[in-house]
Amino acid sequence: MRCLFRVFSVVAETIYPTVLALLMAYKSLTVLNSNNTVFL
Repeated sequence: MRCLFRVFSVVAETIYPTVLALLMAYKSLTVLNSNNTVFL
């Protein structure tokens, strides 16, 4: 059980920053799309 929790924590530590970076990139892209009518 503890081994499984350790594996889960390692997976969460590796996946969470990438998800956060993707979310920030998506946010910046939507801001760019709303500001510039060229992309629309």
